[in-house]
Amino acid sequence: GQEADLVLLDTAIGSVAGDALEALKIGDTPGIAAVLIDGQVKLTGSRNTPPPTRRVSVQAV
Repeated sequence: GQEADLVLLDTAIGSVAGDALEALKIGDTPGIAAVLIDGQVKLTGSRNTPPPTRRVSVQAV
């Protein structure tokens, strides 16, 4: 496959939304769980958004 840039989102802790899309619809800031750039994990979590409800677990393949 090809390398990709991805942002993994979830509802922020304390949000009434059930998922990231619903959080955006009601005006909540979603929690950033991880960012992948060119297929590489660049960060898990964000200093600028609330923590996500579910955390990401990264395992080497």
